[in-house]
Amino acid sequence: MDVETGAMYAGRQAALDDAGRNAVSAARLLMNELEGAARTAKALSLVLQTGHVQVQAMALYESIGYKRIDAFGDYEATPFSVCYEKTL
Repeated sequence: MDVETGAMYAGRQAALDDAGRNAVSAARLLMNELEGAARTAKALSLVLQTGHVQVQAMALYESIGYKRIDAFGDYEATPFSVCYEKTL
């Protein structure tokens, strides 16, 4: 967690650990918690961004139901951005 802004970052780095299964399982649990919090907040969907070289992260997101979408916001100007959305 970023102490100054209160922002929380989860998912991507855990999925990239070469140790494999435990890291992916942890990433799945984190994403599940994130989705639960979003549902509680009455969000209709979640959108996220990763980089094109983050192959394991992209595989994780796709395996849990995220669909690729066009880049959004500041990511539109970043050619290596890969963006996803999941309807909740």
